[in-house]
Amino acid sequence: MRFSRHTLGGFLLAALAVGGCAAPVRQTHDPHLLDNHVLQQRVEAALRRAGADFKEVRAQAAGGTVELTGQVASEAARGRADEVARGVYGVNAVRDDLQVAGDGR
Repeated sequence: MRFSRHTLGGFLLAALAVGGCAAPVRQTHDPHLLDNHVLQQRVEAALRRAGADFKEVRAQAAGGTVELTGQVASEAARGRADEVARGVYGVNAVRDDLQVAGDGR
């Protein structure tokens, strides 16, 4: 008996669909950890797009709150970093722990 590639592909697809539906769904990770990581990446990407002033700024996310750490050149850059972070979808609050270069804090 001879089958075409399309026929064999159809059989395989059907077998995977039936077999895949029977497997129970088990969650092996905390979805909040993934959400926090994604939010952190989004904020850091937005800061990189905003300019070179933010190359020393890092973000940590937890439950929609983002903490900014690192160093910026001026108070204006500090305010802009806060503004950029607040503009990222999913950010509910920003905690600013940024240091201004030469500020001595």
